[in-house]
Amino acid sequence: MTIKKKGRPPKGNKPMTPAEKQKAYRTRQKAAEIKQAYFTISGSLVDELDTIANHFELTRTQAINDLLTATLNWILPEFAKTAAEMDEQIKQYPIQTPAEEIQQFKAEYWQLLIDSVKKQGE
Repeated sequence: MTIKKKGRPPKGNKPMTPAEKQKAYRTRQKAAEIKQAYFTISGSLVDELDTIANHFELTRTQAINDLLTATLNWILPEFAKTAAEMDEQIKQYPIQTPAEEIQQFKAEYWQLLIDSVKKQGE
């Protein structure tokens, strides 16, 4: 009777390196059409996140995934609607506006939206 080893099979005659495993994982994720975003959080937000995760007996990853998903599902449709309305207004503007001015306007408007969301959270 042969006992089959558990885990990922070796690539060739030797085990895969961590880099090879990571590349294979990314390839599988891409094939499954799962999109991911990576970011960094620092400072007191990490401490607050850990407090919440510990309280609800979650991992940090579970807590941040749930919080981000819920928040983005709530806010992204509104931001997308605002962006579409802005694009429509720009198209209807009678004078051709230089691209740099439009970029500056969008950047300032984005900051207003972010500041508005931050104020709602206070």
